[in-house]
Amino acid sequence: MSISFKSAPSVSLAPSIASSGRIAQFRALFGLWVQRARERAELAQCDDRDLQDMGVSRGTALAEIRKPFWQE
Repeated sequence: MSISFKSAPSVSLAPSIASSGRIAQFRALFGLWVQRARERAELAQCDDRDLQDMGVSRGTALAEIRKPFWQE
């Protein structure tokens, strides 16, 4: 009785072009999310005079501040 083993298919451990593209997309998206969160935190610190200087009402600012970071 003999036992034969099939060889495993060759697998490359180098990242493929597709996966590196996805990583780049994710990094860009993550950066955008961080930027939105930072900007909304800064907006939350603005007083009425700052908002008036920017031409933004308190209600509009609150609506923007309440959005989750992933929402445009």
